[in-house]
Formats: sequence, structure tokens, C-alpha cells
Amino acid sequence: MNTQKAVYNRLFVEEEKTELESQKIELSLADDVQDILSKAEKELKESEKLLTTSKKNLEALNKAQESLSKIENTLKTKSSELDKLSDTAQRISMKAEDLADELGLNTSSIKGFSKLEKIIFKLINVSGDLEDVFNKII
Repeated sequence: MNTQKAVYNRLFVEEEKTELESQKIELSLADDVQDILSKAEKELKESEKLLTTSKKNLEALNKAQESLSKIENTLKTKSSELDKLSDTAQRISMKAEDLADELGLNTSSIKGFSKLEKIIFKLINVSGDLEDVFNKII
């Protein structure tokens, strides 16, 4: 009977150990689950925020690209028009200078001549600026 009692005592003691170990493993696993859930929720929240911001930025970029596409042809056309106008103004300016020289006059005595010279310079500069913007778009 003593032997039987000893066997029973050992069996019950080992079961308690097994049960405690099992509970420790369950607690450890529960901690791991909570830890990964917390990290995953944090990462998802940050990623969703990044996704929202990225979508807004892409929409703004698309709108800007559409707007640039619409003015692209206008820029090229306007630059070409200013170049032609500048060429015509320069020919008129040279004729005026030649005529003033033939008549022995100073070009400053021709009404609007100095303003024409300034406008020619401005036409060339603005045309160049339009061309620069056009080239940056394409």
C-alpha cells in the first residue's frame, strides 16, 4: 500500500507540474499574441495614413499635369508669335535708323523709337521665358 501511495503522490505532483508548464506556455503565447497585435495595429494605422497622404498628393500631381498639358501648346504658340513680332519690330527699327541716317536725323527725334527699342528687348526676353517654361514642361 505504501508503494501504491507513493506512486499516486508522484503522479499527482507531476500532473500539477505539467499543468503549470502548460499555463506558462499559454500565458507566454497570449503575451506574444498581444504584442504582435499591438505592433500590427500601429503599423496598419501608419500605413493607412501614408496611403491617404500619397493618394492626395497623386491627385494634386495629376491636376497639375493636366493643367500644364493644357497650357503647353499655348506657351509654344505665344513664344512663336512674340518671336515673329520681335523680328518685324527689329526690321522696322533698322529701317528707321537707316532713314534717320540718310536724313541726318537722330533716332531719338522719331516719335516712339526709344519705346520701340525697349519693346523689342522685352519681346525677346518674354519669348525666351515662355520657351524656357515650355521646355521644362516637356
